[in-house]
Amino acid sequence: MKTLFFDLDGTIADSQEGIINSIHYMIQKQHLPLLDDDTYRQFIGPSLGSSLNKYYPALSAAEVDQTIQYYHEFYLAKGIFQQTLYPGILDALDRLLHAGYQLNIASAKPEPMVTQIAERFAEPLLYWAVRRHDGRAGALLQNSGTGIRTTGKWCGPPAVVDDWRP
Repeated sequence: MKTLFFDLDGTIADSQEGIINSIHYMIQKQHLPLLDDDTYRQFIGPSLGSSLNKYYPALSAAEVDQTIQYYHEFYLAKGIFQQTLYPGILDALDRLLHAGYQLNIASAKPEPMVTQIAERFAEPLLYWAVRRHDGRAGALLQNSGTGIRTTGKWCGPPAVVDDWRP
């Protein structure tokens, strides 16, 4: 069986609105200098911690952790629902599934977030590989048809279909 891993944000789902709104919230809560939305779009893809270190280098590790907590506070309440699948993506995934591919999602989001998104969007996707935010391997989740469950296996860095940009 051929296996494909797709990145979630920017490849499968347009999650820009929820991510940008969550960034605005965390910036306001942490009283950080505002940047423009074009800069905040660069936060989509890399881990939030690495983006904060890049654009707010004066933050201590503890301040980065607190800022990420503010992000999650908004994202889990509202931002996670401010995303849509790209038009035609389900049809494309369905065609790949019927052509014999095992379809997977790789995400740096924490496992509870990925599970919540998977339950909403993941009908044709068999597995969600969750990379921890620190870059290490994470849990492998499976869409069992009756819900998302952890397989008990761990996945290493997958080959990913991504919207990667230098």
